[in-house]
Amino acid sequence: MPPYAAPGNTNGFAIASLVVSILGGWLPFIGAVLAIIFGIVGLNQTRARGERGRGLAIAGLAIGIAGLLFWIAIFAVAATGGSSNTSPTV
Repeated sequence: MPPYAAPGNTNGFAIASLVVSILGGWLPFIGAVLAIIFGIVGLNQTRARGERGRGLAIAGLAIGIAGLLFWIAIFAVAATGGSSNTSPTV
């Protein structure tokens, strides 16, 4: 029976990207930005080193981008006072 090849290592930055993106809700902007940075680094390293974790890096990157857009929208609404100028003119 032939020996099985050991699976490759999973990239740490890819794992960190996913974890930080999921937990990033408690850290406005910081969690999302870190998830994006870790996701990009993880993608580059998985390609260069042939490591596992490409899907984790992509998921962390996508959630990080969505989180960043969410927080930008929340702060934009808060900065404008949360209301639109639709009062009727008399």
